[in-house]
This record gives sequence, structure tokens and C-alpha cells, in this order.
Amino acid sequence: MHNKNLSEIVQASKVVDDFVVVTETDFVPDKVSVEKIKFVNLKNLPSKSFVNNTALKHVEAPVLSVIGKYAFSGCSGLEVLNAPNLSMVDEGGLHGAKSLKTNSFPNLQFAGTSSFTGTGFKKIYAHADCYAARGAFDNETCITFKDFQNRPDFAYLFSTGMQANNRCLEFVNSDGTILTVKFTPEDVARTGEEMEILLKQKIMAQTTLDPLSHVFVEGNQIRQEITVS
Repeated sequence: MHNKNLSEIVQASKVVDDFVVVTETDFVPDKVSVEKIKFVNLKNLPSKSFVNNTALKHVEAPVLSVIGKYAFSGCSGLEVLNAPNLSMVDEGGLHGAKSLKTNSFPNLQFAGTSSFTGTGFKKIYAHADCYAARGAFDNETCITFKDFQNRPDFAYLFSTGMQANNRCLEFVNSDGTILTVKFTPEDVARTGEEMEILLKQKIMAQTTLDPLSHVFVEGNQIRQEITVS
């Protein structure tokens, strides 16, 4: 049996609280006009599902795990993407979703090239194991990882290309300690290998034995800050 086109599914679906409720687990992308949609059972959103769909504003997807290539690319009106189980955003998946306010993806483990560019995010929250392809995020976006102390090998993250894409990374401990790593413009020009070595030295030297060394208080939080130079 062939999968239905998305437009067919939308037309046949119920509307609950202004949301088109889709129960299908797969579909063939085609042009569809919808502002609010809820995918009840969908785990993998096909590539280009809503590409350049400027009418789309709100997506609820409680079990969604994967956003395919360019699935929401150009969705300039998309404001809310509630996908708590999202683990992968493939190449260009959210590129150009400039109105998006959702910036917490606690289970995000892979961000493809240009997956979050053009979103305008100042900060995004990701899983401690997140791998980001080079160019996944805008330079201005600060990437925050939680519970990095639970990952003694967390420094491997810096070999992923993230260091050349972003000016700031944060690692949040369960005890509230925050390690912030900032980058100078010169750092961006470093090769991945050079940056990996430098950051491992900087971070491991100050966090392995005494994670609360060199701290200062900002508001109600204890912060550690390292400027890479």
C-alpha cells in the first residue's frame, strides 16, 4: 500500500483546538496549507515536508525523533516546534525558520550542516552527546549542554566542527556550575585538530580535579569562564 500525500491526510484529519491532528506514521510530502498541526505518531519527518511553507506557525510532535533534510527550511512563520524527543535535525532541517521561539531540544544528538542557521537563536539547549556538523548553527548562537560532568570524555565534542561555528559553548553541571568557553575571531580560523587540542588542554586542566576552581558569582549561579586565546 502506497503512502498518502500529506495534503490528502490533512484534508481527511480531524481538527482539535485549531490543530490538524495527524495520526499517520508516514506520508509523501506535497504542498499543504496549514497553520497548526499535531503529529501524534510520527517519528521521522520526511525531507522537504514543509519546505518554504510560510503559513505554518505551530507544530506539536510528541514522539518525533528525526527531522529530515530541509523539512522546515524556509518556514519563516514557524514559531513553535514542540518535539521533546527530537534527536536529529538533518541538513537544512530548520534553516531560515527565523520566527522560531523553541530553543530547547534536550535529546538533540545530531545537528546537520545548516540545520539551525537563519533561526536567529542566541542560545540553544542540546543533549550532552550532541554532534554538530560544521556550519550547523549561526556564529552568534551559544550552544548549552547539560550535565557535562557526567561525561568525562565530553571534550571529544570539540572535534566535531562546533568550535569553528560558534563563539560560545556552555556546559552546565547538575550542581549549577556553568563552564563557559568563548572564542576570539582568530580561533575560528583554527583547524579542527588545533582547536580540539587547545580546548582539551584549557578545559581539562581546570575542571578534571577541581571543577569549582576559578569561579565567580553571577546572579544566583556559580559560573566558570574560560576565554580561549
